[in-house]
Amino acid sequence: MTRDTALFIDADNVTAALADEAMRQLRKAGAAVSIRRAYGGDEKLGGMKDMLRRHAFKAFINHGKGTTDVALVVDVMDLLHAGALPDEVTIASSDADFAALAVRLREAGIRTVCFAHRQKSDEPALGRVYDEVVYDDMVLPVPAGVPASATMASVPAPVAPPVAVAKVPAPAPAPGSTEDVEQVRRILAVFPKWLPNTVRQLNQLGAPLRDAKIKTGNRPLHELFRKSPSFFKVMPATGPAKQVKLLQRPPAH
Repeated sequence: MTRDTALFIDADNVTAALADEAMRQLRKAGAAVSIRRAYGGDEKLGGMKDMLRRHAFKAFINHGKGTTDVALVVDVMDLLHAGALPDEVTIASSDADFAALAVRLREAGIRTVCFAHRQKSDEPALGRVYDEVVYDDMVLPVPAGVPASATMASVPAPVAPPVAVAKVPAPAPAPGSTEDVEQVRRILAVFPKWLPNTVRQLNQLGAPLRDAKIKTGNRPLHELFRKSPSFFKVMPATGPAKQVKLLQRPPAH
């Protein structure tokens, strides 16, 4: 099964060559890059305009020093709360300022990947917060006159570039299951744009379901979704429920 990812480029902190290679590596690994956005100053974005045009990126010019990071984070969080992010997010940036964003995405059940320039990065920080970090010296040719050992000195062993991870579809309810598939269909009719393997905030689901007369009474909303574990995953697994991930849609009638 093809995996999907969103690629966000911090043009102030990566070169056009690495941004281009990020797209190549993701596609090589079988990923469909459905969301492609780049952020930075006019000069930085201008330096990679050919790459951005070739891969059909949306480009966002910042509003001054320090605003690139904020614009990228705001966009990612807007997409997260709209339930529009795929279950993997890739950030091309050597900047550890996105560490908090990576942690937040992980809490939402989203896998995070980073493409970065090793010599400009805080390697321990990136390694702690991302599920996978791909450095320039792992995927780009070493510049002439620079010994390979100079770029790899801090790494005990090379790490392989991203590989496709096959997702196993959530199983359909077993025969005799008590899951109410028709109720699942009614829930998803209220949210027709909710895609499998995307996450929605639990507190944004209640009002539409009440309006549709699907959620009634005073029982906690998360119990409605926990009744159908083949279709919904309530997160986190322990503690207060905050989000719901759609695992699959019921088969057509």
